[in-house]
Amino acid sequence: MLYYSLLDISAITDIQTDNIRQKIARHFTDGDSLKRKESVIARALLCHMLDKCFGVRDFTVDSDKNGKPVIVNSDLYFNLSHSGNFVLCVCGDENTGCDIEKIMACNFKVAERFFCENECRLLSASDNFPFDFMRMWTLKESVLKFSGKGISGGLDSWDFSGYYKEDKFMLDGLMFLSFEKNGYYISVCSRSDELICVEAFIGDIIMDL
Repeated sequence: MLYYSLLDISAITDIQTDNIRQKIARHFTDGDSLKRKESVIARALLCHMLDKCFGVRDFTVDSDKNGKPVIVNSDLYFNLSHSGNFVLCVCGDENTGCDIEKIMACNFKVAERFFCENECRLLSASDNFPFDFMRMWTLKESVLKFSGKGISGGLDSWDFSGYYKEDKFMLDGLMFLSFEKNGYYISVCSRSDELICVEAFIGDIIMDL
């Protein structure tokens, strides 16, 4: 089972961010991951969700051989993403990859550069190109982050043209869930078909750290 939470960070101040950074630093071996506001709040959201969903408050995050962040000596997994004013956290008892992207105007040449031929053909006929492009992009990012390879694994290494309009589907033994929320597109890849939303508010996160 997987849980996800989406948090608006637009009203979080630099002072709050610095305070949060100091409180959560002990959990993360990679200090560079706590430099940017988005990364700090995403990791604070992870701390909050591990506590609320699994009762875990004592943990350490390191990187595996591929550079993917993992919880040391734990059977719990997580993945983080951020875009615009939102950060996304997915965690649970299954390996996962996730991505969030703000739906906005984009150039078809980007699709031609990174996507498969069949995907480009479908996108060229789309009546809502920004929406369909971001859906396709987040699906690809989610599975590459699941594998730990990231974009270096090749966005064209997966062809989602056969699942162009499906919000939930299985492909090569992996479950994909995708949906729009607050003007953003979200995709999650895992082996679980259960994805439960957990509401989170920055005041509660700060109080519980």
